[in-house]
Amino acid sequence: MENAAANDKCVPITMQMCRDIPYNMTLFPNILGHTKEEDASLEIHQFLPLVKVNYSFDSFFAVNNKFNNTKGTSE
Repeated sequence: MENAAANDKCVPITMQMCRDIPYNMTLFPNILGHTKEEDASLEIHQFLPLVKVNYSFDSFFAVNNKFNNTKGTSE
């Protein structure tokens, strides 16, 4: 990835909530400053009730993109 910093780590996405996004790798730290997936997972789960009540793939995808930097790798 051309704009990745030297200290960025590309890791597999294992969060259950993110299993339907069209990519499976992410970079940490993310744009919210999380340095590992466990930290991002704790925060992203705050959005789960909102996603369940007013589910649309676009809003779900937008939330996931805040927590998972796109690496460009898909399954």
